[in-house]
Order: sequence, then C-alpha cells, then structure tokens
Amino acid sequence: PRGVKVAGSRSYYLKNEGLLLEMALTRYVIDKLIKKGFTPMSVPTLVKEEPMYGTSYFPSGRDQAYAVTEDNLYLVGTAEVSLVSYHSGETFESPEELPKLYCGLSSCYRREAGTYGKDTRGLYRVHQFEKQEMVVVCEPEDSKYWYDQLWKNSVDFFRSLDIPVRTLECCSGDLADLKVKSCDVEAWSPRQKKYFEVGSCSNLGDAQARRLKIRVKGE
Repeated sequence: PRGVKVAGSRSYYLKNEGLLLEMALTRYVIDKLIKKGFTPMSVPTLVKEEPMYGTSYFPSGRDQAYAVTEDNLYLVGTAEVSLVSYHSGETFESPEELPKLYCGLSSCYRREAGTYGKDTRGLYRVHQFEKQEMVVVCEPEDSKYWYDQLWKNSVDFFRSLDIPVRTLECCSGDLADLKVKSCDVEAWSPRQKKYFEVGSCSNLGDAQARRLKIRVKGE
C-alpha cells in the first residue's frame, strides 16, 4: 500500500484502494454529466412489478431478476427502471418541460441465469454491482438525437481515461423487447486480450412512455 503523509510526520496507509478508485470514478462520471445538463439521482433498488413491466424488463427478463416474494418486490438490474418510472402516470403540461436528463447511481442485481461457468472469475458475471445509468425522457421525435448523445457520452468517458473503446450496433434480431435501436460499448481488456462489454445504449421510442402512461400536452 502507498504511504500517505498526514498530520506532520506520521504515516497512514490506504487499504482497499479498489474502493477508493471506484468512488473516484463514480464522482468523475457524475461531474462530467452534470456539466452536460444531467441531474444526478440516487434511486430505489427495490421496485414493484409494474415498473418492471413498464420499462420492458418483464416478462422476458423475469428469469434474471431477484424477487422478494413476500412483499411482491424485485431488485432492479439497472437504475433505468427507477428513473423512467419516476414520471409514471405524469402528464407534462408543455413540450418546453422536456427533455428530462437523469444520471442514476445504484446497486444492481442480476441472477445471470444461463451463464454458469462463463466469465465467472474476477469482476465479470457478478450478481451485484454498482452502475451509473443515463436516462433521457424526451419527445419521440427527439429520441434519435438523445440516443446519439448517450453513446457519445459513454465513449468519451473511456477515451478520457485513455482506454481503447469501440461500439457495436445490435442487429434487429438481437434487440430486446420494445427497443428501436441499441448498441454495445466495449473496452479493451489487457488481461483478457480482447474487448468486452462495459455498457450499452438503447432507444425505446415511445414504448416505455405508453406502458407507464407518461404524456406531454401539445398541438
């Protein structure tokens, strides 16, 4: 461990430097997104069934979710569920109120069903992890523009750390339920000697808004 001089000549040693690095990267991302107009939010990780359906993670992703059956609650696999559902049932009085730009920070939980024995060592395929999520609630005709901004923000973050990164656009056969367009963001791993997924960006059009009854008044 590195020595840190504190209070004169006394030395203290940092332990768990991985945690400090995670905290530093978290704040680094938040600061960058705040400058781009995003509002940071800490969101619930336990939600009811309705938000999981409303954001399209149910029914197809039900096998990946951890359930608290006694209370009919589910642990989210992404802050997107809580962020989008934040406006569930809401009607915006004017298009001028949009877009809403959010950056959600949360613990995420996934069963990773069907991946037994695959990438099980190290930091891959873990059942609990911390993740930051960008969500934009906008008018349907603006969704393509904001989709492009999301993946640019993701790529710029890794490039600002001098980490090689690339994006792979998903073909229509690989798109999950309700998605209009999606791409994976992959970074280079010196240990694995290959690119691996570190994020994804998706445009769901008006599907989530219809399911969650999010509306805006206009002509």
